[in-house]
Amino acid sequence: MQTQQNVDDDWDRFNILWRRDFCYGFHLGAGTHKRLSDRTLELWNIPYWSITIPLTLISVLLLLTKPRATNDMEAFAIKGT
Repeated sequence: MQTQQNVDDDWDRFNILWRRDFCYGFHLGAGTHKRLSDRTLELWNIPYWSITIPLTLISVLLLLTKPRATNDMEAFAIKGT
């Protein structure tokens, strides 16, 4: 399990102007890069699991459900006969 220090290592390269911490590892903020201080950047920290888990669940749902039955007209159009 990651500690709070490990999670915040990505933010150490920036001079943070503002930062909002949400639950489960989501962070939003704005700041400047320490080497390129003339640009203001919008920073987003989105955990990978928040994308992979919903996509996995959708894939499981699609794999486990039966495909809908086609009617005769659709089968005729697909076969081209």
